[in-house]
Amino acid sequence: MAKVRSTVKIVLLTRTWKKKAQTKHGPHSTYGLIRAAGTKRAKQQVEIRELREQVAEDATLMNQGFLGSSNRAVLQIHSNQSKIHAEIKALRNETSEFVQQTSQWLKMFADFNKNMEQIGDVETWAKNVESDLHTITSALKFVVDTENQ
Repeated sequence: MAKVRSTVKIVLLTRTWKKKAQTKHGPHSTYGLIRAAGTKRAKQQVEIRELREQVAEDATLMNQGFLGSSNRAVLQIHSNQSKIHAEIKALRNETSEFVQQTSQWLKMFADFNKNMEQIGDVETWAKNVESDLHTITSALKFVVDTENQ
């Protein structure tokens, strides 16, 4: 809006100067040369202002482009980080379950070994009883054989 106002003012001033120059002075008079220089300078200032505004707009667009690309990169990183955290949580749960399962297996193995030792003790006990019975049987046979003779 300010750009339009300044352009309108310059156009109005230029028209006013032209009318004054045409009515009072010729185009080659000092006033006409000053007026022409003022008009030229006003046009240059308008062009410079327009160029500055264009540079500012371009800088803003470029900045938005950089921010947009960096924001996309940040969003991608955040998304990847969320996925990694989810995978870590899942791995923790799986590891916990594996540790529980392994503990159960170790307990079962320890119980199995204990039972095997008990079976070995029963087997040893049974062999001892069998040996004692053989000894008793042999002694009884010996007693019976001696009495029969």
